[in-house]
This record gives sequence, C-alpha cells and structure tokens, in this order.
Amino acid sequence: PTVAFGFMIPLESIYRPDANNQLIYLGVDVGAQRISKLISFKSLSRPERNLLIYTLVTTFAHFLKGAHQMFWFLTMDDAHLFDLATNVYPIVNSLTTFFPPVFLLATSKLVRDEITLGWCGRSR
Repeated sequence: PTVAFGFMIPLESIYRPDANNQLIYLGVDVGAQRISKLISFKSLSRPERNLLIYTLVTTFAHFLKGAHQMFWFLTMDDAHLFDLATNVYPIVNSLTTFFPPVFLLATSKLVRDEITLGWCGRSR
C-alpha cells in the first residue's frame, strides 16, 4: 500500500465541532488543493505527459522482468515452476526490449519525421 500511495500528496482535512460536539467535515485545506493542482496530470504538456507515461510503463516493465528473474532463480528446484518461468520469459523480455522504441515512434513526431525522411529522401 505504501508504494501505491507514494506519489499522492497528503491532504489536510478540515473539521469543525458542532453543537453536539461531533466533528463536521468542512473540506480540504486550500494550500494542499493548490499543490495538488500544480502537480496534476492535466497540467502537464503533451511531451511531459508522454515522458511520464513512458517512464512509468518502462519502470513497470523492468520491475516485472526483475520479479520474473527472481521467480526463475527461486524455482530452480521445482521443474514445473521452472518450466513455467522459462516459457514466460519471451513475453517479459519482449515487453522490456521492444516497448521503448515502439512507444517513442508512436509518440514522437520528430522521430517519425526523421525516419520517413531518411527512407523517402529529404526534399531540398
């Protein structure tokens, strides 16, 4: 759970006691709201958003590959699990190897233009 909420901004809730001395929720502290708006995903420009998605997915893919390698090492004694780890390896390896260039081609107009101009020849 700590990893899942590691990138969330802690927000301060505001409460006020009523006549019966029960707390009534008033909302979130304004300062915390301002900070959360500054860091929101919507405020990022398109290249920054693409870089963030690229970084998160690549990090997850390498985390998955590391977990697979640990699983592979720990299951060397069990033939059935070791065969499972061996059969899953091409999927995990392909994800970590081929995702970065494919995502770069899909999101970067500059890279696509350089490749197509290289194939078709530059017009002067």
